Amino acid sequence: MESHLYPLVDEVYCRAPTALERVDLSKAVQDLAIGLATKLVGMPSGDWESWRAESLDWRQARELQLALLQVQTLIVKEIEAWMPEAVSDALDLTATFGDIAAVIGLDRQLVHQRWGNIKGADSQVALVISRRSSDEPATVGAVYDEDRRCRKVSLAVRRRARHAIVAVDGIVCRVYELEPDSWIEEIDSRTWMFNAIGRRSLVAAEVNAAYYAGLLPLRLGDVCPARSHGACATYYFPSAVDLCAAADLSGKA
Repeated sequence: MESHLYPLVDEVYCRAPTALERVDLSKAVQDLAIGLATKLVGMPSGDWESWRAESLDWRQARELQLALLQVQTLIVKEIEAWMPEAVSDALDLTATFGDIAAVIGLDRQLVHQRWGNIKGADSQVALVISRRSSDEPATVGAVYDEDRRCRKVSLAVRRRARHAIVAVDGIVCRVYELEPDSWIEEIDSRTWMFNAIGRRSLVAAEVNAAYYAGLLPLRLGDVCPARSHGACATYYFPSAVDLCAAADLSGKA
């Protein structure tokens, strides 16, 4: 079976648009706005050129300009609604707020203030794998080989997850500590495989230590919000820093 180890390296940033590309973009947005504005007032698109030549009746010109303002407002609202989705997708693909600030030209702090509440933005990530007890392999080695083969594993998990949590019939039964940058893709089956440190699951004492250090969201025996059999899910949970801050506030209260 063909496999390939993908090195996890820093991505190359996209280049800035050229002056000509900015002009083309501006013209495309203007054409879109003007085309809709003329439709809203029931005018042929050519009337815009008449307006520019100041040959329209002032009432027609006023209505056309008001329609254009309405369309421009809609475009701004659409972009404002779209940007959080783009930020969320970028963060899920392991971009940082610094990366986002660099490409949109804002201070990193302002970017964090604007989009810092997006799910997963400053969270830790764990991989959750669902299993059924009726399908559990008979030997420890076979269990590990089955657990480590995962479908549809997000890039956020492959880059950021430190642990894989296996839920059997909805209960946490095994936890693996993952080797950094060790994900392997089986090209033919579109399946990803992780490598666990020591090729074994953690014992209860190790799981508890990681849990109380804020590095794991669940312990052995906890009910786990697992999906259907064999499915993998990204589990976001508060960072250790956030947990410590919450504990400090609770203690002071």
